[in-house]
Amino acid sequence: MGDLWIVARKELREQLRQGSDVLRYIGFAVILGAFFPMTYLNQGYGTVVVGSVLWLGYAGITTASVATLGAFFAERQRGTLETLFTTPLTDLSIFAGKMIFSLVVSLGSVLAAGVMQFVAVNAIKRLVPQLGVGMADLIVLPPVAYLALFLVLPTVLFYTVSVGTLVSLRVASVRTAHLINTLATFLLAIPGALVILLLGPRLTMNFVLALTAVMLNVDWLVLWLALRYFSREAAILNIPE
Repeated sequence: MGDLWIVARKELREQLRQGSDVLRYIGFAVILGAFFPMTYLNQGYGTVVVGSVLWLGYAGITTASVATLGAFFAERQRGTLETLFTTPLTDLSIFAGKMIFSLVVSLGSVLAAGVMQFVAVNAIKRLVPQLGVGMADLIVLPPVAYLALFLVLPTVLFYTVSVGTLVSLRVASVRTAHLINTLATFLLAIPGALVILLLGPRLTMNFVLALTAVMLNVDWLVLWLALRYFSREAAILNIPE
């Protein structure tokens, strides 16, 4: 278990040294957090709640995708991937450590975006009261919204990270990897988001639990594929263009 955290800490330290990566993660939280209230001005509380969950989800998904691809492609570009594979660390430790890093960063992005939402919504309500009519403090969400955030969202982030890992091992081009990962993620996320938008305030706990169960099965399938195709040779030989 300690090997997993060694890889995760190494990845976190190296990516945070890159100023562009840090700014990118901050940008996701600010844009998808602070920008959110501007799209829901003068709308009812139910719409605000649904929109809040979706925007927080997009913040996490976007961050998870970028962080996962960077965990492999950026390390190849730095020339340190080969060195990592010469250590006594097992393939599973390297694989899981990079996934843990991506999950932690994406969950951190969701938290940061949530803070930005709360600050922005309350700033609008106090500075421009007429624009904030009907906007409740987003820190007080109904139980079903918290259930969606703490059950469904982590499974979607896990799916995003697993797909990103699988794509990183099979594709040599960074641009192609980003395109494939984005398509694979949003082909699943967009239909789910549309259903949530259509249900809106009628969203029930049973639906959230059913969606979580479906996502868990999808997660296991994608994780199995990623583990099946993970190898040191594949990770090293797919040099980005």
